[in-house]
Amino acid sequence: MALEYEARSWFDNLFWSARPLFSLSGRIWNPPVDVSDGPDHVFVRMEIAGVQPENLSVVVDKNHLIIRGYRGDRTPTEGEEPQIIEIRHGRFERVIHLPSNIFEDGIHASYREGFLDIWVPKGEAQGKSFRIPIREG
Repeated sequence: MALEYEARSWFDNLFWSARPLFSLSGRIWNPPVDVSDGPDHVFVRMEIAGVQPENLSVVVDKNHLIIRGYRGDRTPTEGEEPQIIEIRHGRFERVIHLPSNIFEDGIHASYREGFLDIWVPKGEAQGKSFRIPIREG
């Protein structure tokens, strides 16, 4: 079962997201995303601790959910010498393919405790492009 899930996850990343499979630069940051498809909605959760809400943008463009943002780097204080650097920073963008029957007017997003949650109801699509406001808390 776990192997099946890993294979499906790899397949989905290969064909359904804007996440690069590899990079010549180790500086690309691709926040992890969970997507659930229910009978009446799609739920998206992105882990983006440390991103300020004003540095986030969620846009719907037809049947694509585009999440863009920026996480700044922590500047070491004088005398500090970095030993391990694992936390990614900089700009990111994820594009998530949505079903064609989404109801754009009902989409809402919230950011709390390092997670961006986006709820996308299904219904009659209007085919619009627009920005989603993000609530805090």
